[in-house]
Amino acid sequence: MKYVPNPKFKRELDREPGVKRELADRADDAEVVARSIGLSLGGTGAYASSIASPGGRLLTTDPAGHLIEWGSVNNPPYAPLRRAVQATGAHYVDEIVRDA
Repeated sequence: MKYVPNPKFKRELDREPGVKRELADRADDAEVVARSIGLSLGGTGAYASSIASPGGRLLTTDPAGHLIEWGSVNNPPYAPLRRAVQATGAHYVDEIVRDA
């Protein structure tokens, strides 16, 4: 007997309704955590209000969100999205979303 991996496994799994519900629930939980982390950064709260979780993804629409998440030469990486995902027990996957 030989094991042959299914190359369509991830796509097939992503189409399952139970998986979609679980991802959406975890993203909603992570959104709450990320907003609280975003509020703790200080400022106006604009960053915290830019955090959303459409379709089981956690993202920010803030134009400076990449600087808050990843940092820069003069700014440490606060990583509210990554920390929120990890706090909810999920695994963070870096992905550029072009359809949001």
